[in-house]
Amino acid sequence: MSKRKAVLNLEPPAALLKALKKGRSFAIVGHVKPDADTLGASLSMASLIRRLGSGRRIVLANANPVPPHLRFLSDSGKVIAPASREQLRGLDCAIYLECAHPDRAGGIAVASDFRLTINVDHHATGRGFADVNWVEPKASSNSEQVYLLFRKFKFTPTLKEAAWIYAGIVSDTGRFQYSLTSPLTHRAAAELLELGVPHTKIAERLFTIKSIEHLRLLSRSLESLTFHEGGRVAVQRLTRQDFLELDSQAGHTEDIVNYGLAPESVEVSLFFKEEPLRGPGVISVSLRSRGAIDVAAIAKEFGGGGHRNAAGCEIRNLDLPQAQAELLGRVSAVFGQRSFSN
Repeated sequence: MSKRKAVLNLEPPAALLKALKKGRSFAIVGHVKPDADTLGASLSMASLIRRLGSGRRIVLANANPVPPHLRFLSDSGKVIAPASREQLRGLDCAIYLECAHPDRAGGIAVASDFRLTINVDHHATGRGFADVNWVEPKASSNSEQVYLLFRKFKFTPTLKEAAWIYAGIVSDTGRFQYSLTSPLTHRAAAELLELGVPHTKIAERLFTIKSIEHLRLLSRSLESLTFHEGGRVAVQRLTRQDFLELDSQAGHTEDIVNYGLAPESVEVSLFFKEEPLRGPGVISVSLRSRGAIDVAAIAKEFGGGGHRNAAGCEIRNLDLPQAQAELLGRVSAVFGQRSFSN
């Protein structure tokens, strides 16, 4: 049996450590449609900065509301969401969390508004767009990166901080099943559990309890399920009309894309959404894969990004059938290239 090399030390840059200690005011922003990792990392990063020095102003903000299923996390109500650019003016430093590029923050944090910008990301498609960048594709999650900052500063997380970090890690690793889960990830989780994190409650809130709106959208989406490339590609979709008829928003679609990977034959799952909050002419796409197909590379071709097995993008100026045809065509080409190379 081959031994996997342990990822033991993902070192944050010295410039980041200095900025966190010396800054006087901070805007902490995550990507649009915040998930548990974005929210957990944001809350724990703010708490870390407070512990590094008193009297500093910290504003947590997101372009979209905190989803209902994440409001169980303590202090989630302190995030200004939805926020505007004006609410962040006058702050010294902007910290972008889980944003492969600044636009992922939804336009609320414009670099020219700040003296210093910091980019903390764990996506392979992340870019060094800020003054200070810590883009670490080996990290399982943004929350794991914040955990490493706690450790670097020799802080033991409080129970509240530990719960935020754990929620982000367990969510972004899919309960420790995704490929970026490392020995370090499990060690971090073990240390957080030793601090008393209510892991059963967190798992139940993140993975078991589902809203009625989510179940209705799931049902409608599964009705649309089709298979392509001999059963190797699954496609689901939700139209603008689906959202309006079911009186639901995009926040209720979490994890629906993963159902496409349920059949053993499926290697790529695509989920197309005409989300009302995006406005007309915008198709949001979630991509998942198992095995060798790099969906982040495919998403990047459409202006998106993510991880090898989990990515997303937006397609503009095409209707839903056209967007589906474009993306399916690209996925089919990848399968063709793989078959040819084999």
